[in-house]
Amino acid sequence: MPTSQRATLAVDQEGRILSVNAAATSLLGYRQEELIGESVERLVPERHRQKHARLRAGFFEFPAQRLMGAGLDVFVRRKDGEEIRVEISLEPLEGATARRVLVSLVEARGRERSQERFRQAVEASPSAMLMVGGDGAITMVNRQAEELFGYDRMELLGRPVELLMPERLADGHTRLRDAFFANPVARPIGTGRDLVAQRADGRVFPVEIGLEPIDLGVETQVLVSVVEITERKRSEDLFRLAVDASPSAMLLVDESGAMTMVNRRAELLFGYQRSELLTRPVEMLVPERFRAAHPELRQGFLDQPSSRPMGVGRNLFGLRSDGTEVPVEIGLNPITTSDSQLTLVSIIDITERKRSEERFELAVEASPSAMLLVDESGAINLVNRQAEELFGYDRGELLGEPVEMLVPERFRHSHPGLREGFHRSPSSRPMGAGRDLYGLRRDGREVPVEIGLTPIATAAGPLVLASIIDITERREAEARLKRSLEEKEVLLQEVHHRVKNNLAAIGSIFYLQSTVTRDDETLRILQDCRDRVRSMALVHERLYRSEDLARVDFADYTRELVRELVSSHRPVSERVALRLDLDEVVLEIDRAIPAGLVLTELVSNAFRHAFPNDRSGSLQVALRRVGEHGFTLEVADDGVGLSEDSGDSRGSLGLRLAHSLATQLEGRFELRRGASGVEASLIVEEPE
Repeated sequence: MPTSQRATLAVDQEGRILSVNAAATSLLGYRQEELIGESVERLVPERHRQKHARLRAGFFEFPAQRLMGAGLDVFVRRKDGEEIRVEISLEPLEGATARRVLVSLVEARGRERSQERFRQAVEASPSAMLMVGGDGAITMVNRQAEELFGYDRMELLGRPVELLMPERLADGHTRLRDAFFANPVARPIGTGRDLVAQRADGRVFPVEIGLEPIDLGVETQVLVSVVEITERKRSEDLFRLAVDASPSAMLLVDESGAMTMVNRRAELLFGYQRSELLTRPVEMLVPERFRAAHPELRQGFLDQPSSRPMGVGRNLFGLRSDGTEVPVEIGLNPITTSDSQLTLVSIIDITERKRSEERFELAVEASPSAMLLVDESGAINLVNRQAEELFGYDRGELLGEPVEMLVPERFRHSHPGLREGFHRSPSSRPMGAGRDLYGLRRDGREVPVEIGLTPIATAAGPLVLASIIDITERREAEARLKRSLEEKEVLLQEVHHRVKNNLAAIGSIFYLQSTVTRDDETLRILQDCRDRVRSMALVHERLYRSEDLARVDFADYTRELVRELVSSHRPVSERVALRLDLDEVVLEIDRAIPAGLVLTELVSNAFRHAFPNDRSGSLQVALRRVGEHGFTLEVADDGVGLSEDSGDSRGSLGLRLAHSLATQLEGRFELRRGASGVEASLIVEEPE
């Protein structure tokens, strides 16, 4: 029987055969008049007729050219009862009064080969695969399914597919299966739900399932692809645990903007239960004034996904369930899965940080000094009102600009290097210690300034708070003071000069008086007075010649005063060997004068009383520094010493004067007799 020619039949919506060609009559063994007007179901094997009627009704509901039973066995029944395998194609036709379909039949002698190729493909699949009929019976099982479920395929063939799932899910699955066969479309099963299967040993494990309907002409079966996702679920569970344990609020958002995961901190931050957030658009957490622009920003991130902070340079806010807004920082991290692009959103409530920043800004604004906050690149981040007034700019003209714009041009080239040096070793300190610093105003005028630098560590990087004080008035005051001091210095030098001259005049009067006095005692008194005046005059003379008008180099003063006393006590002093042992001691004028008077008394008394009757000997003057401000002055001779009556400190004017001057210096005077000679000491200790 020839099979190369296509056999065709025209069938209407009720299933009546309207026409049949010669190839069809030859293939089916009927005459034309035996088929025309008859139901097409007479050509379908009896076991499939009821299902075929439903398939026909479904075709006319959604008519489209298609091939029935591709890759599987489809049979028609000849007049003699023989069933033959065929390939059937359907082509919808529109008639004048009713819709029709053109059915083309080709005998499929090579169907065994096609079926075998299909079975081989299923067997070679890396996934577990099952073929299931509309009644739920398993009709095909591959090797991967045997391994996955722990059954031999012969234990599965003909058994209900519900055998492979936990008992608690079996009843519900029957309803879902019927719903699928009512509208068979290739799709994953249980989208959005966790699916599980059960092995022969009772172990339950998570799976992903894909469904592919196969039209067999007289019935539809479904090819079920099953993938175990135990490891993936374990990774997902660990990921969820990590996200939920995060101290930051975290959301997982899909490409449509729907939230697919929410952690505990996000619930606390936004005031929702996670069930109120899952599958909802993330825009519900965005304040309404920003909501319209957010989907475009979200899409922009998906177009160029990379881990980065959101909204750099902008203030971001989240919307709580009670309608209040909370300032936030947001980090975005793209996560690519096998079938989607997700975004992990990390959200930090920065309310306290914003409060701290506001308090900081208020403190800076209220500062009496000009203040700038400068980042590591030298850009100005914050300006207070005093800085506006000092430099003559509005803060809007300074923010974001390099701080070097406020540095005079002659210093500008070196400033970046100094700034980088500060960042390498940041510490609170004055800037440019020992150097004159200047700021540049907008009008080009330079102002002398003092600058303090304080490093501030922030999450965004190190910043420097610069405190700037205009010292123009201080400089002018210092200049006025310097001029005044110079004038006073000249005046003070003149005062010392005049005092020295007046004392010298008094000393001259004593000298003139002594030239006309014959009484030895009076002559001694006049000479003592002259020596005392001379010691005071010598202090003023040295101050007049010194650059320091308040202090005297007492070692130099001692040398010169002793030289004067030696000169005034000749010829006795010529018989006395003089030794000086002097440390470097500097005394203020109010200490140098009384110390000089004590030295005068001690040296004069030694020349006058220690070496009578042409006696020779030695005299030693020693000056020792004690600490920073104390000193000891010692005068020792090897003369005849003191008599008992003169040894009392109240016994002579000179010794009483030495004691009195020692008290004035807050020190003490000591007199020690030796086997020969006398040692006297003025001791002024280091003040406590």
